[in-house]
Amino acid sequence: MAYLGILLSADDFNLLVKKYLKDSYTLNYIAFLHAIDEVVQYLDRNGRVINAELPKLPRPEIGKIMASKLFGKQNIFHPALEDPKKVEHILTTMSMIQEHVSRNRLRVNTFFKHFDVLNSGRISVDQFHRGLDALALNGKQRFFLSLPDVQAVINQYRDPCDSTRVCWKTFEDDVDHIFTIQELEKNPNVEVEIPQPKDDLVEASKLGGKDWQSVNTQHRSLCEDAVYKVKQKIIHRRILLKPMFKDFDKHNNGHVSRNQMRQALNSNGILLSDEELFALEERFKNDMGFNYVWFLKEVEPKPTDEPLYVSFLEDMKRLNSETPNKPPSRQEKDIVQILAKIKGKVVRERIRVLEFMKDFDRCNEQVISRINFHRGLITCGFELTRNEVETLMEVFASPMRQECVDYRRFAEVVEEAFTQSCLERAPLIVPIQHVPTKDCEKNFLNFDERLVLGVAMQKLSKKPDLKMNLSSVLKDFDKSNCGTVSTTHFLKALTLRGMYNLISNKEFDVICKCFGFERGMRHEVDYRAFMKALDILYATDKYNPF
Repeated sequence: MAYLGILLSADDFNLLVKKYLKDSYTLNYIAFLHAIDEVVQYLDRNGRVINAELPKLPRPEIGKIMASKLFGKQNIFHPALEDPKKVEHILTTMSMIQEHVSRNRLRVNTFFKHFDVLNSGRISVDQFHRGLDALALNGKQRFFLSLPDVQAVINQYRDPCDSTRVCWKTFEDDVDHIFTIQELEKNPNVEVEIPQPKDDLVEASKLGGKDWQSVNTQHRSLCEDAVYKVKQKIIHRRILLKPMFKDFDKHNNGHVSRNQMRQALNSNGILLSDEELFALEERFKNDMGFNYVWFLKEVEPKPTDEPLYVSFLEDMKRLNSETPNKPPSRQEKDIVQILAKIKGKVVRERIRVLEFMKDFDRCNEQVISRINFHRGLITCGFELTRNEVETLMEVFASPMRQECVDYRRFAEVVEEAFTQSCLERAPLIVPIQHVPTKDCEKNFLNFDERLVLGVAMQKLSKKPDLKMNLSSVLKDFDKSNCGTVSTTHFLKALTLRGMYNLISNKEFDVICKCFGFERGMRHEVDYRAFMKALDILYATDKYNPF
């Protein structure tokens, strides 16, 4: 009887044993079966009290009203109580496919063209279904399409002439609209508007969720109160909810079930009422479950740290960007001083400007662009400021092409430092070579300073170098033999030879300013020019025998 699934209590089993017991240890099962057959035959003749074949009571709500609505708010969740997933609109499905293709950079034709051997643009329904599944499974992030959604896509692109075929070429063109529009070469004036993938991603992540703006105001306020309550408990108690949700999220898709959401909150001591929990579900639940990532962004407000790469990129842009031009000074606008500076550099280092400029003139037009002219000046190493370069460009600009510079005329002007052009027309002219000077604004002396300098130099010239041997001391301080020494070493040399006592501090400062030379970021004194000036003054001084 246990094998047949007939369960009897101990008292009923003892009564049956006493009735059909034989020889005190066996049972007459034939008599037992005969008694059961008589009962069945009696019920067949006279009718049963409850007939299993009678029609059930009419239940019109079955299939139309969800069980979850009948039972109300439950704490135990079962798939049978969940609302069936509604079939998405074909436009929503296509936008989801476009977002998947755009995110993973997929080519749609690679999944369908091997089915279309004749390149007719049409394949069978099963082949299209297989290609669509392969497209959804490809990429770093897989994409799920339900059977009703796949059937809706197939019906949309079914061949009107053959119902067993699907126009996959049309489907490909519609999906590729996320990248571009087909046959743009025929319509070059069409403005292509590329949708933002982020917007599509946000819409795709909310599938199955409710439109929060259309929810009842009471539910919205209840949800906001629940979020505020959770946020306050997290701030005051320093609770981390993310590790708990991560443990439940086995697929790492940012969603957990409704029951897991309740367990995560209760295990951390966050107790909410059933109405508040259902309000949170109504806000953060979708087809995939409870979106805890979105929920944690609301309840765990953290200051978003800007990535270090952003600041590094800004610094690199700032360093590589062109510095704004400063207002030009009087010297930067003076073309004479600029050319004197260039000629001095050319004479000292023996530079031929034309050799650096003509490489940019490939067509031998005698002019080059302003950018190439600036590059040529940098290659020559003239060390000009931006305003000085602009002054040169304006002076030597081509009269017929203002955006270009006449580099030939500029090279001829610079070459005047070595020789004078057109000497064959004036053979009696004696050419004078350009002598570069080291004078600058810091060496400029006014009338009073020149008088002070004259008096000081007259005092120092009374003791010539033949007697004082000042040059040997200065050469000892000049370790690199560059002809200049620092102001401190110059003062030590004069003091060592007893010449500093002949002049005052003001006269010493004027001498340093007159023979000053800027080397790097340091102000030094050109002692060679100083010694040469003393020798000239000693040689030209009047000799008084008495």
